[in-house]
Amino acid sequence: MEWVIQLGAVGLSFLLALVLSLRYDPNGLSEFELQRQINAGDDAAKAEQARRALLPTYVALRSFKEVVITISL
Repeated sequence: MEWVIQLGAVGLSFLLALVLSLRYDPNGLSEFELQRQINAGDDAAKAEQARRALLPTYVALRSFKEVVITISL
């Protein structure tokens, strides 16, 4: 019976990690405005685009880390 509870906790942890990774919104700058600034040669906009490219991966890895820590405790 204990394994059912543990399996439920693991499933809930993965579900919460999935929900956390889906709620990604870096800032209010639209993609159109970001692309316009990049075309204008703005270095800060290029850095923002690079950050946006890496942030979903970071959020997913952070969620995975939290799940692993939760399971191991």
